[in-house]
Amino acid sequence: MKVPLSWLLCFLAIFLLPQAHAVPSQMQLERERTRKQYQDVQRVRREREEAARTISPENQIPKEILFNTPASPVPEGLRAPRYWTTQSGSRLPARFSNFEQGWLVLENRDRQRIGIKAARLSSEDQQFLLEHWPEAWSFLETTAPGTNEVQKAQISRELLDSSPVHTISDVLADYRVWTSKSGLKIRAKIQNFDQGWLVFRNEDLQKFGLPAELLSEPDRQFLSEHWGSGWNYTQTLNEISDETSFIASVNSLDRASFGFPYHGGALTLQLRHRTKTGDDVLIRIPSGQFLNRPVTIRFDENPPFRNGTTEPSDYSTNLLFLDGEKRLIDFLKHSHTMKIEVEFFQEGRRIFTFDISGLIWPE
Repeated sequence: MKVPLSWLLCFLAIFLLPQAHAVPSQMQLERERTRKQYQDVQRVRREREEAARTISPENQIPKEILFNTPASPVPEGLRAPRYWTTQSGSRLPARFSNFEQGWLVLENRDRQRIGIKAARLSSEDQQFLLEHWPEAWSFLETTAPGTNEVQKAQISRELLDSSPVHTISDVLADYRVWTSKSGLKIRAKIQNFDQGWLVFRNEDLQKFGLPAELLSEPDRQFLSEHWGSGWNYTQTLNEISDETSFIASVNSLDRASFGFPYHGGALTLQLRHRTKTGDDVLIRIPSGQFLNRPVTIRFDENPPFRNGTTEPSDYSTNLLFLDGEKRLIDFLKHSHTMKIEVEFFQEGRRIFTFDISGLIWPE
């Protein structure tokens, strides 16, 4: 039987042409697989370059920290790999490994450990870290490099476990959202306030500390209103110079009785911070006349020391500035009691005692 040519052409079109088209399809799949492999290689290379940029020579993590194991179990929210972003925009895919002395230790896909200063993370990643590892809070608020930073940002175990000297008000004993100067937020309640450190406990029962001076201004004001210390705080604005004054004052526990024409009273210790001129420390008596002579001061059980004084520019006799304000403020922030011996006109030397615990003072 003779097959018409038209039938043969139809057979070729139906059965053979699709197979012919299958060959270039397979080639396209191979090209696509090769392209993806190339992209994966390029991605790994970029990630390693990002990691190299993230870890600059001046921020090399100490090896003893890099390979330490966490002091406490890693929370569930930190166990999954994620992209960590720095303030410069570098992104690093890695898994949380540890946090110690301000260093965030990460483990990348090649199981290599990398250390990043937590304060160099983006604000979003700092907040993420804080929510899951609250012990990082004080380190996130201090960015200056060096040993002093670690000492300042690290709360001691004694303070963390200490009992409060004052009764904590019901307002502070409740959970609330606390905000730091940099805007980081965490929900917690206060356990203690001692030597300038606030001790918090979050709803996961984790305890951590933050210097009170690193709280936001509204939260410092809230704390001063509800913490049971003797410090009173005021803030004023000079509308001529636009200078803000922040004042903290506390009265002595004892009073002095003077002969006529003065009647003495409790001694007032006052700290004054002006945004343009700095800090002052002064003492004031309601009715009396100071002699401008060195005073003797003792904080807690520390050795007493002599401290110079300066008269006010208006020659007021019931007010006296204490020299060395920076040193005195440091003592005041980290002590519980202060005794001062002052000399008065016709009344000799008198000793006054102050309860100075719980001072909140800006840096």
